[in-house]
Amino acid sequence: MKVQTEELPNSEVALSFEIEDSRLQRAMDVAAHRLAGRVNIAGFRRGKAPRALVERVLGREAITEEALDDLLPEAYREALGDYRSIQHDQPDGSVSGAQVDESIQLMRERNANWVPAERPASMDDMVVVNVLGKVKEEVVIDEVDVDYLMIPQRTVPVPGFAEALVGLEPDEERAFDLAVPEDYDNQKLAGKTVSFLVRAKEVRVKELPELDDYFASTVGDYSTLADLRSHVYSQLSEQSQARAQEQVEQEIVESAVSASTVSLPDRLLDYEAQRARDRFVRSLESYGMNPQQYNRLIGKSDEDAEQSLRTQAEKSLRRELVLQSIAAKEGLVVVDEEVEERIAAAATADGVDAKTAARLRQDSAVRQRVRASLLEEKGAEWLVNHVLRDAPATPLREAKKR
Repeated sequence: MKVQTEELPNSEVALSFEIEDSRLQRAMDVAAHRLAGRVNIAGFRRGKAPRALVERVLGREAITEEALDDLLPEAYREALGDYRSIQHDQPDGSVSGAQVDESIQLMRERNANWVPAERPASMDDMVVVNVLGKVKEEVVIDEVDVDYLMIPQRTVPVPGFAEALVGLEPDEERAFDLAVPEDYDNQKLAGKTVSFLVRAKEVRVKELPELDDYFASTVGDYSTLADLRSHVYSQLSEQSQARAQEQVEQEIVESAVSASTVSLPDRLLDYEAQRARDRFVRSLESYGMNPQQYNRLIGKSDEDAEQSLRTQAEKSLRRELVLQSIAAKEGLVVVDEEVEERIAAAATADGVDAKTAARLRQDSAVRQRVRASLLEEKGAEWLVNHVLRDAPATPLREAKKR
């Protein structure tokens, strides 16, 4: 069976099936036998009349229609894959106690105080320093009372600076040289040697707040530490469930799309690739770049970038086609009220004035794009709800809001 797509107005695509004659004849034989069992034909018991007689009595059109009732579902399965057979477990958005502890620990870190330490500086300390840096006789750094966090492998002001401060004591002055790598971001210093003179004014250590009911009351409207833990658990669970749900949705849709064998018209693929290219160019222009500059930056040739855009366009088109075809096959429809609600919501979110919003609602091209998008969403929603084992019928948009 050959499956082709045909480009229609408003960016719609029609599927066409070319069914082999032998396959059609077999299906019509089966259909004629089935129809013969439903009607009385003089001289024959039900189901025993020959096909030629059944065809004369009922008409070839009736037998063909009955045959297509069998063939078209098969054709859809062959074109879109047997999407009804896809199975997937429910998303696992469980949260462990360790994750709750980690989240609360981050709260303690954010609410920590830096207190003076009567000892030499070590990694993860904060030091208050005066810094003088020279390249030969040229002063390149001259800072006073700098709060400097000593993080391993920190590259500011140059790589190795934090490590050079280890063991520095309050009121101590230390001189050292650091060779700056050739590929350092600051081209003024790259490949040069900087001579530093650093004087420590203070060494500070991070002091975490006690993990108790008082701490809970300082980070929110919580009476006890248990209340805080309960809130953090609920919040993490919602986030984890949303991420897991989104991941599962992507996997299910990709399974259905990967199983499809529909070929796409070159003209439609060219159009979608051009749209993707235009969006990409506009995005780059907002950063003051063009595609050639961006490609050089990421080390990709213009030809590779073009092929990547075309591949992405094909993937996007195939996804739209499969999901819209599933929606159509399963009898899902989009009513005018849904289209208008979606346009109104988008206009409100973008801050569009009432006059422009009204014009958008009347624009047939806009309405068609929104209708196609909604139909695609419904196809994905139906697919996910019927694929997940023991899945509750939950609209995808509601799942994403939680």
